[in-house]
Amino acid sequence: MTLDTVSSPKPSEKELENLRKEVLHEINHGPKKRSAVSSVPKLDSRPSSQKTISVEPRQKPQKTKKVIPPKYSTPPKAQKKKASHTHKKKYKRGAWSIVVVFIVAFALMLYIFRIENTFTNFLVDHIPFPAIMVGGSIATLKEYRDGVTALETYYKTQSETAGNIPDKSTIEQQVVMRTIDVLLTERAARQMDIHVTPNDLNSAFKTLTAGLADDATTATELQTTYGWNEQEFKTYDVYPFLLQQRVEQALASDNTLTDPIRARAESAIKRFHDGEKFTDIAHEVSEEPNASSGGDLGWVEKGTLLPNFEKAVFSLESGEVSNIIRSPYGFHIFFVEEKDEAHNRVHARDIYFQGPKLGDYLTQQKQKTRIIKFVP
Repeated sequence: MTLDTVSSPKPSEKELENLRKEVLHEINHGPKKRSAVSSVPKLDSRPSSQKTISVEPRQKPQKTKKVIPPKYSTPPKAQKKKASHTHKKKYKRGAWSIVVVFIVAFALMLYIFRIENTFTNFLVDHIPFPAIMVGGSIATLKEYRDGVTALETYYKTQSETAGNIPDKSTIEQQVVMRTIDVLLTERAARQMDIHVTPNDLNSAFKTLTAGLADDATTATELQTTYGWNEQEFKTYDVYPFLLQQRVEQALASDNTLTDPIRARAESAIKRFHDGEKFTDIAHEVSEEPNASSGGDLGWVEKGTLLPNFEKAVFSLESGEVSNIIRSPYGFHIFFVEEKDEAHNRVHARDIYFQGPKLGDYLTQQKQKTRIIKFVP
C-alpha cells in the first residue's frame, strides 16, 4: 500500500520570527493561556545568586529542665521519723504550756488571793513553795503560815495581850521580819562555822521547860501556847535562839568589830587619869542602864559577880579604877569607891561599852543582801 505524503507549505520568515517571540515570552512570563495538556514547569531565569530558597523554619528543641537533687536528701523512713519527732515536740510544748498556766493560776490563789482550803493546804504542806528568799536561803510558805498561826495563838493565850491582839497584817509583818533575821543569822553561822547540835537543843529545851511538872504538862503547855509539839518548838524557837546567841558571842570576839569599841573604853580610862570624876565619865559614855546614876552598882558582895569581874573589883583599893575587862557582852571598867573589909564587900561603879550587837549586824547585812518576799 502506498501512502501519499502530504506536504505542508513552508512557513514564512515573518511567521518564524513571531513564533520565536511567543516562545521567549512564554519562557519568561508564562503562557498567556495555559494549555490543558501542558505540564511544563515554569523556569526561573534569575541568576542563582538572586534566587530565594524557601526553607520551612525548624522548631527549636525544647530544653528539658535538669532535676537537681537536694543537697541532703531524706529517705522516706527518716521523713516519717522527723514528722513524728516534730509532733512530739509540739505535744511537749503544749503540755508545758498547760503546766505553766496551772502554776500561774495556783500562784495567784496562794500569793494574791491567799486562798486557804483543804486542797491548797495539802499542796503547801508537801511542796516547798517559797515565802521569803534571803540570799541563797529560802523560808517556805508552810513555815511562814505556821509562824503566823503560832504567833496568833500566842497572843490569844497571853493575859496581857488577850484583849489587845494585833491585827493579822501586823502579825504577818512580825513573822516576816523574824524570818529574815533567822535566815541572816543562819547565813552568818555558816560563815563563822557555828553549829547547834541535837544535844544543845535538848539541853536548852530542858532549861526552858524546867518549871513544868512533867513531859505531859510540857506538851500541853506548848500546844496551848503555840499550837506546837516539842519538835516544832525546838525547830522554830529554841534553835534560832541558840544560833543567835552564839553568833552574837562570835561577833563580840571579832577584833575588826571590837577595836573601835575598845578605843572608846581606853579613852574613858585616860579621861579618869587626867583628873575627871568617874561618875561624870560614866554618866556621859556608859551604855549601862545605871549610867544616869554615874554607873553606881551599890554594895557588891563576893559571889554576886562573874568570876573575872569579882577578881578585878576585889583587887582594887578605894579610889582605883580597873583595866578594861572584856566579856561576851562588851567591855567593862570598874571603880571602887569604898571598901568594907569587915563584911567582905565593896561599893563599886562601872562603865560599860556594849559589844557588837546582833541587831546592828543584821541591819547591815539587810542592806547588802538581796531579799525577796512573796508574801505581804
